[in-house]
Amino acid sequence: MIQKTFEILHEPAPLFRLVLEVGEMQLVVTTQNEENTPGKNFEFFSFGKKDNFENVLNEIREQSSLLDKKYQQVKIVWSNSLAQCVPSAVFSEEIAEAVYQNLKNGLTDNKNLLCKNSSITLPYLVNRHQFEVLASHFIDAEYTHKYLEIINHFENFSSSEKTVILVVFYQGHFIICAKQNNQLQFINSLDFSSGTDAVYHILNAVKQLNAEISETRVILSGLIDGDSPLFNEIYKYVPIIDVDAAQNALFLNSDFSEYPSHYFVPFFKYV
Repeated sequence: MIQKTFEILHEPAPLFRLVLEVGEMQLVVTTQNEENTPGKNFEFFSFGKKDNFENVLNEIREQSSLLDKKYQQVKIVWSNSLAQCVPSAVFSEEIAEAVYQNLKNGLTDNKNLLCKNSSITLPYLVNRHQFEVLASHFIDAEYTHKYLEIINHFENFSSSEKTVILVVFYQGHFIICAKQNNQLQFINSLDFSSGTDAVYHILNAVKQLNAEISETRVILSGLIDGDSPLFNEIYKYVPIIDVDAAQNALFLNSDFSEYPSHYFVPFFKYV
């Protein structure tokens, strides 16, 4: 069953670029103008894992106030854990094939996709049925993966701490990305069911990097409340915490003030 979890529509949407973030159980709709500045519009739809995606998308189109318009460009951001970073300097077709085989790990009915920037190439898998449905609705869409969108912004983040960990929360999982000495170390998606789970994964990441939590900056965004048990548990063990902000969407503090602005950072900054 389709549920529109959030809808915020503050002004006519820019008609340059439609952005869809497609997750395992959610689809987020935003818009951008020619300068990649997001419009003051946001729709978040939830659906079941076993729902037929063609029916899901048709229902979303019926409910959406943004999908009934024509856009010059469409960008589809896949948000799943079936992706792996490879340094572009050593990337090859043989490495790509090995990565795809490792990601499949017994999975079937997937489509191989790839996106990259100047330093990272990211082979990833998506559900073939979902891809075909989206391709039939948005013929000339550009495809990318959430990991690369996060990396593109996080690569340029500077901090006085040599170890920085970015944690982007969704419902039931989060994306964790780590830098050390201004070099990307890893990015991954992890499930969690409690604050204890989240703290364990953060501390484990710090341990893997041979760093000290007292000298590590942790940046939080997404679906986490400042007074929630999840945040309080993290605060117990992580002394240096920042709440992420989307500098390209400063209107979040005013026009979207009914919700904490960091809720929307993953969908306005990292796309």
